[in-house]
Amino acid sequence: MRPAGRNTYQDFWIRLTGGTNVALFAGTNTAVNLEQIVVWNPQAMFVGAFDAGTPDDLMRNPSLAGVEAVRKRRVYKLPHGGYRWDPGSHESHLTWQWAAMLLHPERARFDLRSSMRETYRFLYRYELTDADIDEILQMPLNASMTGYAALAR
Repeated sequence: MRPAGRNTYQDFWIRLTGGTNVALFAGTNTAVNLEQIVVWNPQAMFVGAFDAGTPDDLMRNPSLAGVEAVRKRRVYKLPHGGYRWDPGSHESHLTWQWAAMLLHPERARFDLRSSMRETYRFLYRYELTDADIDEILQMPLNASMTGYAALAR
């Protein structure tokens, strides 16, 4: 596992959306073992869109069974739209809304689907369908995770 450490774009959006990056000591390409994840005990975990891994991979790993994010089903695969949502891009504002809604569902309420439609219309001159949005939001991988129902149609 290679978590996004200090001074990475992912660290920026985690903090921007009200989260705390538990991997602050880790550099950009610093590999960590499962024991380190257990020690950090994150409340939520994000699986990068460049990574082939899925939330279920982490959920099924017995070494992570005691980690709060796993116990509370708060492991999310980042969306992948016109571009992947975890690095900075022209779709970053959508990442920020998405992450804030998952990290703080009681406070962060956005109509993400409408924002996505407006953004794709503006950037790509493309009208997103509900099926398009479900695919971008990785609904099949994330649907069973805590709070993801708020992103469903």
